[in-house]
Amino acid sequence: LGNRTKFRFLPKIAASFPVTDNQMLYFNYGHSTILPHPSFIYGGLNPFYTDRSTFSRLGNPNLNPEVSIAYEIGLKSQITNNDVLNISAYWRDNYDFVTTTSLLVADNTGRELPRSIRINSDYAKVRGVEASYLKRVSDWFLGQLNVTYMVATGQSSSASEALKEILATGNREDTREYNLPWASPWEIKTNTTWMTPKGKNLFGVKGLNNMSLYLEGTFRTGRRYTPYVF
Repeated sequence: LGNRTKFRFLPKIAASFPVTDNQMLYFNYGHSTILPHPSFIYGGLNPFYTDRSTFSRLGNPNLNPEVSIAYEIGLKSQITNNDVLNISAYWRDNYDFVTTTSLLVADNTGRELPRSIRINSDYAKVRGVEASYLKRVSDWFLGQLNVTYMVATGQSSSASEALKEILATGNREDTREYNLPWASPWEIKTNTTWMTPKGKNLFGVKGLNNMSLYLEGTFRTGRRYTPYVF
């Protein structure tokens, strides 16, 4: 009907294969998207209401969503009736990260002024391994330990990170990859659930039955950084 339309196919595939009676190999593959913020698309399009700052922002109606393609392969093992071990490896490629660039745009008087505009350019890679152990003791205890190691590298961690380089040098030509600041290499999570056995009362007090106590803890290492040499 005279309008331009964008379409993207987002496949998702999950498969599992029994290795033995107590082991299962599984594989996951999927695409997902993140829509850009509306201010990245519509901001400053009307020249009569444009920001008059030194480096005002201009919306980009042709901005695409950020795309994430993820893979995961893992092995689930039931060691005993009360013990389960799960080991998996995953990697995720992020494309069309929203970043910032500069361009000259004519104002109402025809004078060209510098503006910042959002474009799809940057990318990031996330790789990691994860192991979890689940333990059950009769009908009164259930606990889980999860350990994850992750490495995330890319060109920028946010859509506004390139602004400082443009303001300082007038452009942004750096294509090197860095450790992303939001990546935390090690993460250890644990949780336990303590339950009163069926048909029994807590501390022998009537009415204190069917009760449970849930405890959770998380340990996370500091964020990665890239040393800067003056």
